[in-house]
Amino acid sequence: TLGFDGNLTYELTPKTTSALVLSRGYSTSAIGQSLKDTRASLNFSTQFNSQWEGGLTFSYYTNDYGDTFLATDPTTPTDPNSKIFRRDTYREATLNVTYIATTWMTISGGVTFRKNDSTVQQAEFSNTLLSLILGLRY
Repeated sequence: TLGFDGNLTYELTPKTTSALVLSRGYSTSAIGQSLKDTRASLNFSTQFNSQWEGGLTFSYYTNDYGDTFLATDPTTPTDPNSKIFRRDTYREATLNVTYIATTWMTISGGVTFRKNDSTVQQAEFSNTLLSLILGLRY
């Protein structure tokens, strides 16, 4: 099977860039099922001055499990091996900022908002991730 990965980067200003990333491929789930993945993201990054950088990313993913996903089908609760079609739609938005303290140390912070919708109700979720990262380079 063939996949696709593409990346288009555009310089909005000398300090601000944007990128559109598209991907279509195949992967394997945690229990060995073949997945068809479609991914798209739009990224913006900017350098505010020599010590501060920031970024914003919007992402959209779909994972198609196909009709081989085994789960209890609510329409036939007596058959535990009913096969149903599963598709997950995942959306994410991330905002981050980085302080460049020295040539060998950075401090970054960010917030990520996530939401997953699925044809299988038990797989749906939404959450928020806060991050604080200390980067050291030697």
